[in-house]
Amino acid sequence: MDNTIMLTFCSLFYSFILLFSVIKKKYEKQKEKRILKYLVVSNFCAILAEISCWFCATNLGIKSMFTVITTRIFLVLLSIWISLLTIYVCEISLKENNSLRKVIANFVKVCMIIFIILELILPMKLNINPTYASGLAANTIFYFSEFYVALSFFLMLKNGKDIDFKKYAPLFIYFAGGLLMMILQSMRPDWLLANAIDTFVTFLIFLNIENEVRDKKAGDK
Repeated sequence: MDNTIMLTFCSLFYSFILLFSVIKKKYEKQKEKRILKYLVVSNFCAILAEISCWFCATNLGIKSMFTVITTRIFLVLLSIWISLLTIYVCEISLKENNSLRKVIANFVKVCMIIFIILELILPMKLNINPTYASGLAANTIFYFSEFYVALSFFLMLKNGKDIDFKKYAPLFIYFAGGLLMMILQSMRPDWLLANAIDTFVTFLIFLNIENEVRDKKAGDK
């Protein structure tokens, strides 16, 4: 955990900039832009939770109640972020009048609630030297992510003829980064990589939406 904690602090810096930027923005009432705000907030909270986990594990020990609680909160916030990302994929992949759009969004929300409950009640083990979480509660987030990646691919393929590469670029990076993260963490489970990837992807989505807003304003002139 200590080896990559500076990466988490760097992510906190960029996430704070994103949070400040998004709060100042007054986007049109498009759902994908509202989802961006939720993505930024959940990412920022997840980074704070991860730093809290590191602090508690380092100073209070892995058996501390605070370490266990902050770790479970961290897992929950990761689940919320990936759920929001999947809803975002749904929003950009399906047209507004498509009945499947609302069905999938509601399905994702139900799945999110189920997975959060599992992460809170399933057994979890905190290991030391190196420090990382394992057990059913921790593994749930990996199964959860794989399920949502498969769903996102389905939505992208369904919209294959109309794919806007600029909109989907952050998702391709997330898929590639997620695969690399799984390979690295299979060798070094104590490395803190998830929030760094999530922050980078959130930042790219923010830039995409900002470019869309700028292009629309230029076209209206």
